Amino acid sequence: IGTSLLLLFYLKNMKQMVNLATAISFVTAPVLATFSYVAVRSKYVPPQARPQGVLNGLAIFGLVFLYAFAVYYLTIIL
Repeated sequence: IGTSLLLLFYLKNMKQMVNLATAISFVTAPVLATFSYVAVRSKYVPPQARPQGVLNGLAIFGLVFLYAFAVYYLTIIL
């Protein structure tokens, strides 16, 4: 239903639809990455399977980068 509504309203202006899709992607990517990181660090994952040391730092750096880029992108388009 949502896709049909988007196509109905944005079919006349494809650039707006692409901008909306891009904005949604940049906003949801850091949130989904955070969910993934929290799930991997949860008590349900064995400690030896959790990221340690450099890999954990890289994951946190990636999250910070995703959030920063999402904010940067939103400030450009707004």
